[in-house]
Amino acid sequence: MDCLTDFFSKLQIEDSYLAKYFKEVFIKKIVYYKEEKRIYLYLVSKKIVQNDKISLLEKSLLDALPYFNSVKVKIHYTGYDRASNSDIIKKYWNNILNILISICPPLNGWKKEIEYMCVEDNLKIKIPKPFFYDRLIAKDAINSIKNILNEELGLDLNITLEKAIDSKVDTE
Repeated sequence: MDCLTDFFSKLQIEDSYLAKYFKEVFIKKIVYYKEEKRIYLYLVSKKIVQNDKISLLEKSLLDALPYFNSVKVKIHYTGYDRASNSDIIKKYWNNILNILISICPPLNGWKKEIEYMCVEDNLKIKIPKPFFYDRLIAKDAINSIKNILNEELGLDLNITLEKAIDSKVDTE
């Protein structure tokens, strides 16, 4: 496996900001689809990388490789076999927030109000407003989060979304 920063130097990408976040990330494999001009990078890391950094990586690679129509990065995290689920979710929480915001963009203004609790194999996420909750349920956010956690971390958690009680509406 090659280090991703070595791959940067081969492509003549000199981005010290990206290199700082991806210095311990390794390339597992690269898959190229000629007809669609799409490339997939499968990465392995021991440290959790935030989704916004992965998006920045995809954009930098697309800029460096203008032949391709799209660059997708899939990452798998290793070394979390012995950690408790709550510790893993605590480290991964910002990525879960980014997933929720990508499904329901207006939630970005309320992200500090979103709460979670992870006990054993159960992850409970409390959504601040009922209309956000309804939108996330309609867009099948539970399965999206479940699939990503399984794919990236190897976790199979029971995920539930809850509506927070709106104190302004419910005065009783």
